[in-house]
Formats: sequence, C-alpha cells, structure tokens
Amino acid sequence: PATMYYSESSVGSLLKDMYSFMYVYSACPPSAPFLYALTLFSFQALVYGLLLSSLIDVQHPSNPLHVPLSVGLEMRIAQTCAILIAVFNSVDIMVAMNNLLRTPDAIVFMNSDQSELSSMHHGIAHDRSRLNLGTSQASAGQSFPAGFRFKFANMLRLIEGCLAVTASFILIVRSDDVLDMFINFAALEFVVNLDKLAFALAEHGLISNKLQDAARFVGNLGFSYIDHQEGITQAYQTNTSRFRCRRLSRVLGWPVRQMKTHPDATRRSTLLVMILSLFGCWGFILSGLNHGDFLCKSLDVEFYHAHVPATTEFEAEDGIKAFLSTRSGTYAAEFIDQSTSFSDVLSAIFMGKSKLFLAYREVDPKIETPDQETRIVPVGRLPENYQSVIYFDSLAKQWVFTSCNPSTDLSSPNRECTGPQVVSVETDTMDLTIAASMAPFHVANGNNPNAVQTILPARVTCNECGLLGNSNLRSVGSNMGTCGLTGGVCSASRRECICPPGQYGVFCTDHYGATCTTLEIIRKEGVEEPPGAVQFSEEEMKPFELVQDEYGAGNSPIWQRQSKTYTDLLEWRGGTHWTITRNVKGSAVPYTTAITEASAPEATDTVNPGALAGPMGSVLLEPPPAGLMFHAPKSATWGTVPDHLRPFASYTFHCKAAL
Repeated sequence: PATMYYSESSVGSLLKDMYSFMYVYSACPPSAPFLYALTLFSFQALVYGLLLSSLIDVQHPSNPLHVPLSVGLEMRIAQTCAILIAVFNSVDIMVAMNNLLRTPDAIVFMNSDQSELSSMHHGIAHDRSRLNLGTSQASAGQSFPAGFRFKFANMLRLIEGCLAVTASFILIVRSDDVLDMFINFAALEFVVNLDKLAFALAEHGLISNKLQDAARFVGNLGFSYIDHQEGITQAYQTNTSRFRCRRLSRVLGWPVRQMKTHPDATRRSTLLVMILSLFGCWGFILSGLNHGDFLCKSLDVEFYHAHVPATTEFEAEDGIKAFLSTRSGTYAAEFIDQSTSFSDVLSAIFMGKSKLFLAYREVDPKIETPDQETRIVPVGRLPENYQSVIYFDSLAKQWVFTSCNPSTDLSSPNRECTGPQVVSVETDTMDLTIAASMAPFHVANGNNPNAVQTILPARVTCNECGLLGNSNLRSVGSNMGTCGLTGGVCSASRRECICPPGQYGVFCTDHYGATCTTLEIIRKEGVEEPPGAVQFSEEEMKPFELVQDEYGAGNSPIWQRQSKTYTDLLEWRGGTHWTITRNVKGSAVPYTTAITEASAPEATDTVNPGALAGPMGSVLLEPPPAGLMFHAPKSATWGTVPDHLRPFASYTFHCKAAL
C-alpha cells in the first residue's frame, strides 16, 4: 500500500496503559488483552471503592468526611498545594476528555521516527506482519475508533480518573498532619498508576508472551485526527436541515458543538473548572463545619484517678483526687460563634483556625449540702453555684477542665473560674473525644511549669445516639447508637436515647428494671466498727423501690422510699458518687443524708466498675450502688464528699431482682 504522511498537529500517540488494549483488541468475542485490561480496571475500581467506603462515614451526616476545622496555617498551605498537585496529575481525565471530544479518524501503525504511516484504511490500520491478515481482511476491519470500544475504553478511563481525584481530595481535606497527608497521597498514586504498571509488566513479558506481543504492537500505534471544524460544520448543517424547526435542540447543542470545535480550549477549561470546583467544595465544607454540628453535644467524662496519691486527709478530701471524683460526669455543649462577618469566616478558614469557641458545662445535678456539718467549712470551698466546665483554649491549643461561675463569659480571657486546671496536651483538634484518646490530661501548674506533672488518663465518650460510624465516639462495652437491643429509640432532636421501661443507662444497656427493682439495706453481723461509725435508724432500714418510668442524669435509675414526714431518693450524682437525698415535707430545701463513692477506674479498665465484659457488651453483676459502703456526708473544698471517718460500716446495699 501507498505510504502516507500527516502533519504533527493531526497525529497523536496512544498512552502505554491498559485502556489502549481496549482500543485495538476485540471485546466480542473477548480477546486476552481486552480481558486483561478490563480485569485491571475492575481491580482499580474495587480498591477505590474500599478506600472511599472507609473515608466516607454515612452514619455521621454532619461531617461524613471527618474534616478537621482547626489545623493551622502550615497545614492549610500543604493542603492547598496537594489539591493543585492532584488536579495537574489527573492525566486520565484529560486524555479521556481529549479522545471523547476529538474522535480519531483512524489508528495507524507508525515507524520509530513517528512520521511514516503505513497500512492505513479508514477506521483502523493493521500491521499485517503482526496480525498475519491478508489484504482483503485488513481492508474489511471494523472502524472502531469512532465506535463502541473506543468510547467505552475512554469512559472507563474518565471514571477511573474521577475516582482518583475524589479519593485524593478526601484524603487531603481530612488530614491534620503534613507528613501523614503526603504519605497517604503518595500511596494513592500507586493505585492511580496501576494501569500503566500493568502495561509495563505485559510489555516486558512478565505476564505472557501473547500479552507481550500485544503491548509492543499497541506501543507503536498512533492517532490521526479528522479536521474538527469541517466535521462539526458538516454535522451541524445536516442536523439543521433535518430539524429546522427544533430551535431548542440547536440551542442546547451549542455547548457541545463549541467543546468539540475547540478541544484544546476545552481541556484547559476543564483544569480550571476542576480547581475551582475542588476548592469551592472544600470551602463549602469548612464553612458548614464552623457551626460545630459535627461535634458531639453531650459527653461523658471519667478520669482514671485511682493512682493519684492521697496520703493525707487534705489530699483525700480537698486535693485533686477529690476534685476529679466530684467533677467527672456528663457535660453539655455550649458553643459560641465569634465570627462577626463573612470575611472573618474566610480569614479563619484560610488560617486553619476556627471562630467557634468550644465549651461544655456539667449537667449532672449537684450534691446537696449535708444536714449537719462535721467541721468548719473550708476556706477554699468552691462556691455552691459554680459549675464544672471544659473549654478549648485556642491560644494555648489545649483543652482545659476547671470550675467557673455559670454567669461568666467562657469565651472571655477574664472568665471567672477557680480551682485546679486539668489540661490536655497541645493539640489542634476540636473533638474532645479524639484529644482524650491521643494522650493523658495533666494538672496545670502555673507557678512552676517545670514541676512533675500528675498524669490523668481520661475516658471521654459521646453520649449521643446514632453515631455508630465514628469509632472515636464509641463507648467501651456498650451498644452505642443502638439505644439497646429491645426497643430503645434515638431522639432526632436531642440525639439522646429514649429507653423502654426497665432499661437504663445512656444507651439503654443497663437492665435495672429486671435485676434491681428493690435495693435492700442489710445489716452485717460481726463487723468491727471503727470509731466514728454511724448507724441507720430503724425507719431508715426500709428498702428503696425503683421508680418506674423516671430517669436521672444519663438515663440513670432512681430509687425511692417514703415515710410520713419525708421522701428519700437514692440516685446517681455524676462521676462515681451516689447519694441518698432527703426531701422533708413542707421544706423546699433537700439535703444529703448519705453518700458513697464507687472505686475509681484504672486506666487499663475496659468495662465500667461493677460490670463484666461479655460477647454482647458489659453485663452488670452487682450494679452500683449495690455493694458500696455509704458514709455520712461532709463539705469539702470541691463540694459534698463522703466523710471517711464516719462510715455506715455495718450496712450493705443489696439488689433484689424482680420476680
């Protein structure tokens, strides 16, 4: 056949990847190169699917990508650079757009100098020496570049490129560490280039001889393009004469005609659109997160303080150990939006900071004052109206745990707070559950920063239901998010569990209604009482009955007993405390008659005190307050605490199950 020449602008080369196999080799019946390429695409799609399924948390709709809001300026710059790299590296999208908009008229076999085209006919040129075809067979080849196989291969290439950009974007925006982000980004590039790696393996004969011949043959093929303007004009004139009255069709088809007429400008515009779209999507996500909807609104805080020394009476009742045991409990969010304008929001997003002030206040009911003080109220006693709070100090980059006046502005640097400050390590995370899992808290010592720090591990779990997807919010040994297994309902408005009758606890996993309907007070015989031991009166030996359909803080149970002159309630008071509170008829001021403190958990505990780990979570054996020793109450620096010198040593509380 005659030798033909084309100008450089009308000729293009095939990429050495798996999709080029699909251009040339038969799909029906399927050839080995086509199946090899299709298998590699399926494998890539599977990897992307697994990756995206782990990156997107559909159970956490307020922040399904777990995008951090406050990461710092250095991280913001690194994320910006990484997004630009991801866009400019999207070769598959550009090639697919080019081939779908600029359809080749033929695929031709080219010599090593990339100039001489041989064995060409309209649609495809075969190298007869490779394919062993006669002249008649070669001229009868399918005109597939404009047909199904060519378009199918480029659609797959476009899908793979979009999946790669999407996965890269999610990995970038959810990162909070520069090094980790680029390591993950580099690992993803290996998946992106699998199609090229598979082609190279075939070309070097590492798969099979047949695929090696196919790869070498495809590597010498190139495109010859038709004249775009002429082809589009002819098609437009034909369609106009046929559908002269369909003006709407012509108007709607104008963008497509422009894209096909100017493919180079279309590809450049595609890059710009991709950049603007990704940055716009990122900005939209960050601006939405500035309201804090993705953060947990109710937390349970429990410090592991069993290891904290308490060798003196002051340390036991007025030191940090007493402070922690009194202030552990349930906290509700109090977020303050400090942005005054849209420019403030944009500035905060660019700087990697947040205009949202994060704080939580304790919501557990306070322990009432004892009926009789056994000693002088300590001078340093916390004011009775003060509340325990946790807030994020953006300047120090620390979470701070202290007690403040409920009327003070927590976002003000002049906030009215007192008592010890328990702080986290320096962190940018705005999720307290993540901060608590990263490293222990410690007691801040402003007077002596170099002093040995008291390490205070803490378990901070989210009390909200319906958040199963976030592993950081899971509570150990509980069916979190399910509200129990027999009928609990998650309130969409409050994001709290509404427990069915007989079930208690934050997630309705405690079955006090079946195991502890009655709390009996049993007098133990033969107990040697220490000096100062106190006694229950005969009337106070009456058992407590579980109050049906009434719940305390955190869906905790409430037991009650009544006499002619008063009503006693036995209930949880947050942290590790349980109290007996007396309400005298005719008086509006209740007071505490007895108080007990459950044993502080160890940092290695995986279940709650008084529980046993089982295949379905934690199983309560003798749930608190059963089995605990009560004491007479007294005032200490941080509130009402057990007076360890005045125990009810001869008495124990025992759960009586329902018959």
